[in-house]
Amino acid sequence: MEIHRWVSRVGRVVVWSVAAAVLVVACATEPPTSEDLAAVLVDVGDFEGEWTVDLGPDDAAEPLSGVVTEEQRAMLPTIDLCEAASGEARAAVDRLEWKAFRQLNRAVDDPVNPPVDREGHVVFVQEFLVSGSARDLARDFDLIRGGLDACLGDIPAGEEGPGYVSAVQLSDIGNQRAGYLYEIGEAGGSGTWYVYSSFVREDDVLLSMTVADVVLGDLEPIIDQKLVDEMLRLAVDKL
Repeated sequence: MEIHRWVSRVGRVVVWSVAAAVLVVACATEPPTSEDLAAVLVDVGDFEGEWTVDLGPDDAAEPLSGVVTEEQRAMLPTIDLCEAASGEARAAVDRLEWKAFRQLNRAVDDPVNPPVDREGHVVFVQEFLVSGSARDLARDFDLIRGGLDACLGDIPAGEEGPGYVSAVQLSDIGNQRAGYLYEIGEAGGSGTWYVYSSFVREDDVLLSMTVADVVLGDLEPIIDQKLVDEMLRLAVDKL
């Protein structure tokens, strides 16, 4: 190499040492892989109470790894934006391809046993993770938050509903954060879905957490914003 003519052996050692250091730093800043993200998903022992891993619609024989396959991605819940959301917000949602996912179901004292039993609670948490360029994630985070903010207020009746969505204040978690509470009437008016939807960007990872308390009958919800905030902080601390 040309550089060999101009540097001493000591100089060459310095040059290659610097190059190796640059290489190490470059590797260290690579975004986490799907397997890395799956390893830090919330698990059954992380929260107070008794939780189990949801095995999915096909009741898999064993708990899923947490890594999202192409087949599973098509079955994951999506972010639904109303007509008031911008095209840029919709494009940012379309770019989201979650790499890791897990749903945990909480044991409750008064579980719902369909189809006859119409009073009780169903409580679950879903965590979604994706990694990438911190700059790109920050850009898309702002776009998605803007789209969700544009949809605050009344939710028209559809398969469920009607309902209402409001913004909630999250504690100082991550680099960017946004939280929402959806209160949606169940079809037939027999209950209410209280769904806390939170988004946090921590460097090159975007986390979305949904905590839901489905309340059937004349009961009060057992999930509140304080508990959601605690769960969210724990999830972010694991990243």
